Amino acid sequence: MTASESFGAYRVLKTLEATSEYRLYAAQHTQTGELFWLIVSPLSDRAAQERFLTRLRLARRLQHPHIHTFQTVGKTPQGEYYAASALLPTLRFKSRASDLALTALSAHLSVAVDYAHAQGVAHGKIGASAVVRLPNGALALRAFELTCSPLTPETQRDDLRAFAALLSAAFADSPPAPIRRVLRAAARDAFKRAADLHNAFAAALSAPAQPIARRLTLIFGTALIIALVSVLIMLNVPHLLDTVLRTGTALALLPTETATHTPTTTFTPTQTRTATHTPTPTLTATFTATLTPTLTQTATVTRTPSATPTVTSTPTHTRTPTVTPTHTQTATSTPIPRILLETKPCVALVGDSVTHGGVTYEVPRHGYIVALTEPLSVYLNRRLVAIGRADLTALDRGASHTGISTANHPSYFRTEQYAQLLADNCRYTLIMPWLNDISPEIPIERAAKRHVRALARLIAELQSANPYGYIIVLDYYQGATSPFAARTWAYGFTARNVELFNAVIKEACETGALSDSPLVSCAPISPAFAGMGMEHVIGLTTRNAFERSIISPLRPEARAWLDAFYEEEPNGFLLGDGVHLSVAGKDALARYLVQLIQALPEPAEIELHLSEPTAQP
Repeated sequence: MTASESFGAYRVLKTLEATSEYRLYAAQHTQTGELFWLIVSPLSDRAAQERFLTRLRLARRLQHPHIHTFQTVGKTPQGEYYAASALLPTLRFKSRASDLALTALSAHLSVAVDYAHAQGVAHGKIGASAVVRLPNGALALRAFELTCSPLTPETQRDDLRAFAALLSAAFADSPPAPIRRVLRAAARDAFKRAADLHNAFAAALSAPAQPIARRLTLIFGTALIIALVSVLIMLNVPHLLDTVLRTGTALALLPTETATHTPTTTFTPTQTRTATHTPTPTLTATFTATLTPTLTQTATVTRTPSATPTVTSTPTHTRTPTVTPTHTQTATSTPIPRILLETKPCVALVGDSVTHGGVTYEVPRHGYIVALTEPLSVYLNRRLVAIGRADLTALDRGASHTGISTANHPSYFRTEQYAQLLADNCRYTLIMPWLNDISPEIPIERAAKRHVRALARLIAELQSANPYGYIIVLDYYQGATSPFAARTWAYGFTARNVELFNAVIKEACETGALSDSPLVSCAPISPAFAGMGMEHVIGLTTRNAFERSIISPLRPEARAWLDAFYEEEPNGFLLGDGVHLSVAGKDALARYLVQLIQALPEPAEIELHLSEPTAQP
């Protein structure tokens, strides 16, 4: 590789590392002059290219002030993939670092390691060369795209051991004894989290050192006290023995009295006192490093009006109700004519931009494009036709930039789509995840319960308008929220929040507010995306793929950003928000929804029971 070669807008300056998995270069952006690390996948090894893309997808999950990852991804006309991240100073140990610097190093990296592990990503090669100093002075972990892998118990242990080895290397000579004990414990896998290792390390680092003179004084002083006590004991032993013998003889000569009467009165206490022990609280001091990074943005940024967070989906209990009449009609009763209220042969899809088709992409160094793609109803209609159910029509009743419980988005209950939904009288209504509601303005635990109450209200109003329609509530899916989305509207779309929302929904479906009606059931959404990894959400996208997916014209400003970026980098990639569904994701979900619909009881049977009066005994 010659230094004159280029990859997109990046001109190679120097080869830094070459392996069978990647080539690492120092490169310069031809337009801005900025320096970058440039990682290039091998052209001739297809399997290595797939592993490279897998690492990029894993690294995409990470957005944290103490993690430094790639900014842009591209593909050359020859088929080589590349990724670029800003070139920053790496960590160097020239002498023993100060206690303050060591504490900062441990604090900053421990939160980065634990965050990555919480996202299911292991670094794989933590060391001094993988630590950079950010422009604001903070330390950050880099090079995930070179070595990261899915988290397993083994890779988690390897990361913690490497973290401990890095802390040990920060000492010019052997660490002090308290710190050696902590690092040896880390090598024996005594710590389950990087935060635990940091707390022990910081405590050992701050422990006061005892000077040699003080230690010698303590040793000799202790020995002198022991000697004096020994002398005193020896001098007094005869006297002590004589006293013991005299006491024992006197006790032996005392007369023994035998009781000849038996008490006839037994005292029974009338009150029982119960001592209440108040535990003494234990204070645990946890070091928390708060970093407010200073971000400089040179491009105009347009915030998306649609927040659809990424979610880890905890499967919600699927409940297909069995309708059992409460009374049995006898042969002697007079049949009462029933009135069958028929529903219309349609499927209403309810939700926010996930249902409606809204997406957000980052144009590197320029801004953010909010675009509209085909709604989920288009994909469901295709699947219904494919299985011979052309009698059913899927209707899009989603509204972007809305929620049903959050106060930081407009309410779906006041939209035109909601009015249409109440008038549809569809046989089936499928309620998709309301991803805007998972980035609330209140604590997430309260927000989850508030969301379930809003779901109950939506279902009650829908059943009031359409009493014989069947309703399915789906829970939240997992995503890979991109950094730009996590910084803005999708800040709450995290794995923990998804799990919490899904747990609350599951409880409501099994025993709570969503469990009362035989025409309401719940289903987990995660089986729809089984085996897809993160391909169900939008990620790195070529210009051609993006242009094919949108169904409405872009704003002039967004079109200008797109043209300018591809003039600089003809083979560059747009970065999807990692929240909204991709084309493959919508198709997979449509296939799954068809399966759910086919598993439901026949509407005629449900209508027969619900509309037929109960026979009188």
